[in-house]
Amino acid sequence: MFFVVLIRFLTGYVTFYGREGFTERFINLCSRDGIPLWNLKSDSGGFCACTTIKGYKNIRSAARRSGVRLKIRTRNGLPFFLDRYKYRWGMVAGALFFVMMLSFLSTRIWYVEVSGNERFSSASIIEVFDSMGVSIGKRKKDIDTSQIQLKAYTDLPDFSWIAINLDGSTARIEVREKVPVPEIADDKTPCNIKAAQGGQILSIKVYEGKGEVKQGDAVAKGDLLINGITENEDGTPVFHHAKGEVIAKTVREIEVIIPNKIKCRKYTGYKSTGYTVLFFGFEIPIKKAEYPQGEYEEEIKKTYAYAGKTKLPLGIIRNTVTVTSEAEEAITAAEAGNLAAMEFQQQYEELKGEAKILSESIESGEYNSGWRIKGTFICEENIAVEEKFEISQESE
Repeated sequence: MFFVVLIRFLTGYVTFYGREGFTERFINLCSRDGIPLWNLKSDSGGFCACTTIKGYKNIRSAARRSGVRLKIRTRNGLPFFLDRYKYRWGMVAGALFFVMMLSFLSTRIWYVEVSGNERFSSASIIEVFDSMGVSIGKRKKDIDTSQIQLKAYTDLPDFSWIAINLDGSTARIEVREKVPVPEIADDKTPCNIKAAQGGQILSIKVYEGKGEVKQGDAVAKGDLLINGITENEDGTPVFHHAKGEVIAKTVREIEVIIPNKIKCRKYTGYKSTGYTVLFFGFEIPIKKAEYPQGEYEEEIKKTYAYAGKTKLPLGIIRNTVTVTSEAEEAITAAEAGNLAAMEFQQQYEELKGEAKILSESIESGEYNSGWRIKGTFICEENIAVEEKFEISQESE
């Protein structure tokens, strides 16, 4: 039944109604002349029916002989639709352009997405695949997924598994990151333990090697704490990878000075903006930004169109060029104090991560037309640091 309806739509048909005359004779004459009739039904003193375009052209003879008066009610089907718009070339051209664009875009990549990454950003992975030809606007037939996957293992060595699947107009990149191998401590190379900071020894624990200091000794930065060379009973040397922990009381200082004039970059007021349209991987320049002589800053911003949560390969690139110049700007004592406090706090937090602070003394105030914050800290920390040494063998 569906195919019958489809054929009638493609060839066109007419719905008409008849009045007066002899309806039965009209139907018999149509049947004898091979004129098809369907959907025949009574209609307020007459009848209503459908026939083909050719049938309605030949139906006049049967109507005249039966005394029936006919009138068209509706014209249906594709021929009448095309005839109605045959002078509207713009609509026809638009429909053809839509079909052509739909056919063209169905062969291209619209969207590239990445899944399975945790430590590495999707943008960095997409950038690598973009250089290998997997990009928005690329023809799907031109993408050799097997060859690109092999090359991706070379360009992305931090991934243990990489796969590319073309799903419709979307290129799906699936990855699996390698599990980082923990670093193995080097405990074979001979080394000494020296002081990273000067201070007074509070305790020393020697795990391997020979201790050269004891509790209560004062040491300077770089002094030997644990010797990696010991001697056997016969006087021959033994080389060790010295190990140990040396806790000392140290004095650490933090000093921050912010002058009342700071160097900064200022905008001169000149600005030029360029626009480029993104269309399925193609970049169509609309307006170019002017690049002046001298120093300038450039800001590039890409804006894409979205269909729901799906990013479409349609957008615009705006690049803004702004001329800048270097200048000195005077700041107030309060502003200098705030800047000094921020930098001092950052260094203070770093110190707390390295040592246990036993006591502290902090001074803050104006200094040489600026602001200074100075802190003195009594700390308790492990000052042991390894220093490797080479063993040279002289031939006789």
